[in-house]
Amino acid sequence: MLPATPRFALIGSGFIGQVHAANLAARPGAQLALVCDLNDARAGALA
Repeated sequence: MLPATPRFALIGSGFIGQVHAANLAARPGAQLALVCDLNDARAGALA
C-alpha cells in the first residue's frame, strides 16, 4: 500500500537539485524527505 503523502529524495543539491526541490515544494502533499550531496553544507541548506 502506498503512503498517503509521497516522499522524495534528492541526490545532488546543485542547480538541477534546487530546481527539483522547488518543483516538489510547489506540489501539494509532496514531501522532500532526504537530500544527499558530497557537500554537507549545500545539502543542509536545500533540506
